[in-house]
Amino acid sequence: MNANNDVLLEVEGLRKYFPIQKGLMRRTIGNIKAVDDVNLRVQRGEVLGVVGESGCGKTTLGRCLVRVYEPTGGQVILHTDGRELSVTELNSEQMRLFRRSVQMIFQDPFASLNPRMNVLETVGEPLKVNGLASGRDLEDRVAKVIQQVGLRVEHLRRYPHSFSGGQRQRIGIARACRRARIDRRR
Repeated sequence: MNANNDVLLEVEGLRKYFPIQKGLMRRTIGNIKAVDDVNLRVQRGEVLGVVGESGCGKTTLGRCLVRVYEPTGGQVILHTDGRELSVTELNSEQMRLFRRSVQMIFQDPFASLNPRMNVLETVGEPLKVNGLASGRDLEDRVAKVIQQVGLRVEHLRRYPHSFSGGQRQRIGIARACRRARIDRRR
């Protein structure tokens, strides 16, 4: 892997194969190669778009990068704080900490939002689950991040069905932004 300080993410030889199983004993007779030998490098401040036809492996690639899917092979290296973190070699405790700082924003915002949870609950859930905020601090942080994505504080008690597609996408982005800080001196 590259020791260049400007590199944020490196992916080498990433593969994800899904087994094809047949028969009563579920014997593996082959594999579907959803992602096969992907290599990429993302510099700090760079934006990478993955484009392709439906079913070509874009979502599978993303899920492998954050280990929602366990890659069949290859390496994913994240460069943070002057060190290399091999995402593909993290144990379960390390993965729990890793997932605090890496989030996916799904393409279909309506399908990714729970219709029974309002904006405050949806955006606040990751903060609550990871022990990062609760009570008034939770509500303050969610209100701040909601404003950062262009929604209003009045939207906190509304449910997904009452938003446009673009607003739903903003809620998904807000849910992925866990680092909203509140200046308590004001």
